[in-house]
Amino acid sequence: MRYYYLKRDEPIWAGPMSRDQLAEAFDRNLLNNSSWVQWDNSPIGPIKYESIDCLYFVAHRDIAAGLPPTAYRTIEDMLAAVDRREIDMNSMVCKRAENAKPIPVTSYVRPPLKFDPAPWAFLDSRQSKNVTVIAGPNNCGKSFLLKSLQIELGQKGYLTLASRFHQGQFSRANPLSEQEKQQLYNSFVQQQLTANNNFDQVNNPQRVFQALDDEQRQLLASTVGEMLGVEVDLTQGAKQDTFTIDGDPIEITSSGVRLLMSLLATCMVSDYDVILIDEPEIGLNPRLQNALAFAIVDPRKRASLFGAVRRFIVCTHSHVFLDRSEIQNNFWLERNKKDVSIRQIQSMSEWHALQLKMLGNDLRSMFLPEAIVLVEGPSEQAFLEGCFAVTFPNHRVAVLDCKTETDMPKRLDDLKAAFGGIEQSPYTNRIFCVLDSKHQTHTGELRTRGVAQNHIVIWDHNGIEFVYPDRILSAVFSTSDRTLLQMDRNHVACNGVKKKKTELAGIVARQLKSDESWPDELETKLLEPLRKVLA
Repeated sequence: MRYYYLKRDEPIWAGPMSRDQLAEAFDRNLLNNSSWVQWDNSPIGPIKYESIDCLYFVAHRDIAAGLPPTAYRTIEDMLAAVDRREIDMNSMVCKRAENAKPIPVTSYVRPPLKFDPAPWAFLDSRQSKNVTVIAGPNNCGKSFLLKSLQIELGQKGYLTLASRFHQGQFSRANPLSEQEKQQLYNSFVQQQLTANNNFDQVNNPQRVFQALDDEQRQLLASTVGEMLGVEVDLTQGAKQDTFTIDGDPIEITSSGVRLLMSLLATCMVSDYDVILIDEPEIGLNPRLQNALAFAIVDPRKRASLFGAVRRFIVCTHSHVFLDRSEIQNNFWLERNKKDVSIRQIQSMSEWHALQLKMLGNDLRSMFLPEAIVLVEGPSEQAFLEGCFAVTFPNHRVAVLDCKTETDMPKRLDDLKAAFGGIEQSPYTNRIFCVLDSKHQTHTGELRTRGVAQNHIVIWDHNGIEFVYPDRILSAVFSTSDRTLLQMDRNHVACNGVKKKKTELAGIVARQLKSDESWPDELETKLLEPLRKVLA
């Protein structure tokens, strides 16, 4: 948006200039808070500089009367003034945007949701970022947030919502004129602000598709062909356009293919600075989702395909579209009745938590263990596998035998190689290491390999046998007094009964019950933390 201001002592306007240039002129005392400021194609005339950051302007009774409008920073502020009867109900309201269309104040409805931060503030905070990814559960306000951001962007942005399936032929169409774009935007604003209406599309994506020039069509054809592994022909004929995929008319291809092509075409149109996309994953298999996400997030690919688009704002249910290169480009919406918080992801652990939320918080759906417990030997493995089977029957916990305590860091290195780094995997907070008391000197090596300090379990005594249930110890040794246990490297003896450690572990594991009473040490050090991870 370009601004002008009235020079002091001179009846002429200075400009055009950007918002930053206007602020610089203010700092140089070329204007003050009482100076008159105007933006391009403003239907409400000049305003005071002190109102420059306000978004809504009320012109009482007649917007053409020449009186300065009353400024309000947000729609909530304006509606509060309505409640206080400070605004005449015959007033017209105009939003700060180029070519904005004034509408009656009586037509405004209260926003169904309140965002924190407000949409305009959120948009301002993302001005320097090329990619913004917003996630959240159904009915948390993602689509409404996109619509609110589109209102703030005006004609600079293009909003493509979930209802973008094509119907009918791809007939020739001319690029949208500025007048048509203005009419479409005004129509969107009218419906979005003045009715309880879930408006599903700003304009016809077919028109955007037809508006591509020859170079863009060739780029679209090669890009889709590469993604699908097919030959795409977008030939512009003398009388009509011919669109085929592997020789077949595009009208008979799958809806997913047409969705992909129309979405790519939308992003290639050079008229828009910002593209807002609701659920780009719709109709696309995971491989195509990955290809589309790469095209949006990767700087080089994005520049080669969508060079004119400065920013993408995406709302998604798919973890594929999360920005892995800059985790703070990802946001999570949390709704409490009418209040919606927009929470920025700040750390890798938060990023993994978000990823798991979008996977349903369930690694079982991918046939993967939900947690991994590393132990020092076969006795620990046998007992804990039995313990977890009866304690967490609906969860899969992998127990890995590292043979010795010195091999545990090596096993973590193997996991790190498999996951591409523990800290960068969904298992960043799902790996536990269990050590005897005499082996706790290895904890530093475990922490440096990505295991959380509170997930390194060190028993008070030297042996898993000290956390076996009392009732089973009593059945085997006729006593549950653990101080009487005598152990060497391979055996356990008590009250004249001697068992191999692996044999005893098998006996104990087979007798475990779902309502077992566990020793406090086992419960507090391992089972309770594991229960929180699996919850």
